[in-house]
Amino acid sequence: LIDRILAHPFFSPPNNASARKVCLSILANEKERRETERMEAEEKRRQEEKERDTQKTKFWMAQRTEVLETVSMKTRVKFEASAWKQWGAEGESLLPTSFVLLPYRLE
Repeated sequence: LIDRILAHPFFSPPNNASARKVCLSILANEKERRETERMEAEEKRRQEEKERDTQKTKFWMAQRTEVLETVSMKTRVKFEASAWKQWGAEGESLLPTSFVLLPYRLE
């Protein structure tokens, strides 16, 4: 067993070109592996940061959004008529629509 270990190029005299080549190859592979790990960790950090930002935005919107469970028929007709006029659609609109209710009248 010790003979196999000592026969490894690492333990050869320093002027041995093949040992130097093997050592440089090992170092290059290790450097590449570390760089890959660093890039993967950076990508994971970015994804986690993006996910946190998305969650913060969703939370912010949820805190500031009020859902009206019941809308009067008069208001519903206004909404439907204004969407119909705005998009010029007959039937269901293909574009997403939403309404914002303001506590004051726009001029």
